[in-house]
Amino acid sequence: MCLFIKEKITDKVLKKFADSDGKIVTMWKVVVMIDGRICTPYQEAIVRDGIFKSNRRTKKLRKLEIEDMQIENGIHVFINKIGATKETQGYTYRTVMPVYCRLKDFVAAGKFYCAQSAVFTKVEIKKEDLDAVKQELKRR
Repeated sequence: MCLFIKEKITDKVLKKFADSDGKIVTMWKVVVMIDGRICTPYQEAIVRDGIFKSNRRTKKLRKLEIEDMQIENGIHVFINKIGATKETQGYTYRTVMPVYCRLKDFVAAGKFYCAQSAVFTKVEIKKEDLDAVKQELKRR
């Protein structure tokens, strides 16, 4: 995935954190079932409950990311469920699940196609959410 950085959307995410007293906010991740496992559809990383860490080493934007106004590395999530759900349309084995994000792990926000998205260095995935997604996808 590639996120095109937008200052207004980054500010919107920062406001979400401010409104939550700077604690945890809920964002949305698109997932898919591959061989009975829940994975990310783009990198096919296996999604497990607990802390889901990215390959991104730092929150700081690299020079090329600043120049191009694009971010590829990190965990990409959708800011709202509606945007995430649109990304699953037309795919039988894709769905969305909530992920829980902290300000200290926030990198930037912007657009992925038409949906507002954000990038984090890590997110939290709750076991009950993962189990619910597994059950939903098994029924399809």
